[in-house]
Amino acid sequence: MNGIPTIIQACLPARRSSSFTKTGVFVSVTRPVKELKGFRRVVLEARETRTAEFELPVAALDWYGKDMRLTVEPGAFKATIRRSSRDIALEGDAEILP
Repeated sequence: MNGIPTIIQACLPARRSSSFTKTGVFVSVTRPVKELKGFRRVVLEARETRTAEFELPVAALDWYGKDMRLTVEPGAFKATIRRSSRDIALEGDAEILP
């Protein structure tokens, strides 16, 4: 897999998850503030560390526009990978070019 990695750790045996969200900056139609685009659930033993990877295919960026057609709109968005709702592992800006 050739994606965006995030490291997940546990002190005790645990189930952990990591999620990938997308936030649109400027779009022509009202969109959710944050959209979940993927998650990974990982079972860890005590003191184990694993890497979860995420890919963002173009199909994950489409939505129904004003004309009710599936579209991918050019523009900026923020991508965030979280280990939990409060623990941001990676955050960055990206842009879809026309």
